[in-house]
Amino acid sequence: MEVVGAVASIVTLAALAKEVWTLSSDLLHNYQDAPKELVRISNQAALICLELKCISQSHKSHDLTSSFTNEEAWIFQQSLRAAKTSLAAICHSCQRHSSDESRASSRIAWTLFDRKTVERHLQHLQQTETSLCVILQVINIRAGIQARDENSRQNGTILAQLKAYRDENQRSHSSQTGASQPGDGTTFQIDSLIAFRFLKSVAIPESWKPILQSEVLLVQSSNEFQNAYELYARLPFFWFWGQKAFMLSTSLRKLRTSWPNFQVLNGSVSFCNIVAVESEVVAACRRGDIIAVRDLIRERRASPNDVSVDDKSLLWYAIESGSTELARFLINAGAPVRSMTLHVASYYRQPQIARLLLHSGADVEVLGEHGFTSAFFLFGYDRQAEVPQTEFLEILASNSFSNFNGRDDDGWSVLHRVAAFGTAADVQRLVQLKASVHSQTHNLQWVPIFCAVCFGNMETMKELWQQRNDPSLKDRIDLRGWNLLQVAAGAGNFEAVTYLLEQGVDLEGTSRSTSRSVPPALRNKCVTPSEVARNCGESAYNKWAEALAAAGRRLEVLPEDIDWATENVDGLYGGCECCEEWGFRS
Repeated sequence: MEVVGAVASIVTLAALAKEVWTLSSDLLHNYQDAPKELVRISNQAALICLELKCISQSHKSHDLTSSFTNEEAWIFQQSLRAAKTSLAAICHSCQRHSSDESRASSRIAWTLFDRKTVERHLQHLQQTETSLCVILQVINIRAGIQARDENSRQNGTILAQLKAYRDENQRSHSSQTGASQPGDGTTFQIDSLIAFRFLKSVAIPESWKPILQSEVLLVQSSNEFQNAYELYARLPFFWFWGQKAFMLSTSLRKLRTSWPNFQVLNGSVSFCNIVAVESEVVAACRRGDIIAVRDLIRERRASPNDVSVDDKSLLWYAIESGSTELARFLINAGAPVRSMTLHVASYYRQPQIARLLLHSGADVEVLGEHGFTSAFFLFGYDRQAEVPQTEFLEILASNSFSNFNGRDDDGWSVLHRVAAFGTAADVQRLVQLKASVHSQTHNLQWVPIFCAVCFGNMETMKELWQQRNDPSLKDRIDLRGWNLLQVAAGAGNFEAVTYLLEQGVDLEGTSRSTSRSVPPALRNKCVTPSEVARNCGESAYNKWAEALAAAGRRLEVLPEDIDWATENVDGLYGGCECCEEWGFRS
């Protein structure tokens, strides 16, 4: 609907209002002591001009037709028609007054006749101005609603585009990670360029240590730019006041250049007393008794750098006790912070002491025997409860630890150890720290979720499945051709069976024929998960049948149909990829 149309255009009305304002202004100049009604008419005409100008600008920026309903447009027409009539009458009246000569009769005529007429015109102007104000308010409300709707539409479009972009990135990442799982277990580029990889370690054989009363350990690692060597040596000698030891602990870096270029880091040389494990100072450190240790050192019956016959420093025993105050006292008293001391704090899960050691110069990147980092020692040892270690992991990360994808000499990464012995919170934090869920072990090429299944860690297994979010995970197999169900059957993890079946892992999947890392009775055979469970014995096979029944699946050969007296089975669980023979390590 055309809002103004045949009635009057907004521009015409604006011109008419301007003419009224001009004529009324002229009247004010012509009349000496002009009546107050003329002043009010001039002011109202100026307001109407301003309002019509605003309506005109709104009409130019967006068609008023789209801003009004049919009913509102009709009311708008009636208001403009009335405004035109009033303005035309006022304009005619003003023109008549402006043509009159200024004389005394004009004042008398105004008082007798014109004043009432002008007051009526003034009322009409006020009504017109009120109508225009209402129209402006409606326009503003409509414009605000349209702007809000347009903003919502644009936000919806942006969110849809961002979602499509995220989905495309996820699909691209899935295809890249699916294609980038070679046998060597290569993960992120930072691992191959910056992070140190364990190469080998050399140490005195355990049988020689009591004879030589010495300790020598050399750990070699490298990245793409340099080789690293961690050397620790303890050599005994005898003195008049008892057994002593010469101790050397140092880190060396050798750049891969055509000329010799190396640097020594964190080196320390010390002479120390060798004390018995049953000595008074060792017992006090184990108790965390800072007063007893202080008094023994004051009385010169002990020294901060004393070492026990099993090559443990007083700082080691203080960390074992969990006393941060004792550890701080020993460091301030002169106890050396050896390169491997941070591993001790990690082993005993002492984050506050770890902060103290790092502040005192401990190397956060140091590699121990078998390629273990400080993160490795957090998981998988006796007496370690399944408690999240996110605080300790955060301490390592905040101190520029970059080797979360480092692997030991078996190819296990810290995420493999977390999968076996950690918690879902640890998995989440490591994934945030860019630990790879695709890292593979050396022996059977297990990714971390295989370790979770083998060691019966349901919490980390479910978390890894959600973190990976890979439809092909249900078809994942190791080097033997075993899928996750076969690993669960061999390890006796029947709790995981229902979940794995729900995720679509193949119950009829057949392994490859091999004689390595399989039970003796199944060597050189292609077996299904049910056959692996059957080989573990009658009790295991009954539990397997119960797990399948809970998942709504049924065995082809039921336990009661088997003559277990004549059945050739191994009758034990096993299958850990780090075990040389079938069966778990004791």
